[in-house]
Amino acid sequence: MSDEVDSDNLNMLRDLLGDKFGELVETFVEDATQRMDAMQVALAKNDLEAVRREVHGLKGSCRNIGANPLGDLCHTMETQAYDGALDNGQQQFAAMEQRLAAVIAVLVAVQ
Repeated sequence: MSDEVDSDNLNMLRDLLGDKFGELVETFVEDATQRMDAMQVALAKNDLEAVRREVHGLKGSCRNIGANPLGDLCHTMETQAYDGALDNGQQQFAAMEQRLAAVIAVLVAVQ
């Protein structure tokens, strides 16, 4: 499959949800895309509270589907935003965009 998503977790979700698995994928993609858009705006405004809020939500969604590498990036950015010292925010955001694209590709492929 891919290192981007834990295959055991994904298979468990697919088995558990059956025909509803596609809805989970659609919801994840929509929510993640909205959160990334909001995060990009917040980064441009240097609104660390908004960055923290959006990245926290994305982290939870990632952990739920087993997208742990992306969840780890989210955790780092969340911690920095909480501490008020976001290091290389734009670079971290770009890395998150790349990982999210890879996660979405995996999810669409297994749907």
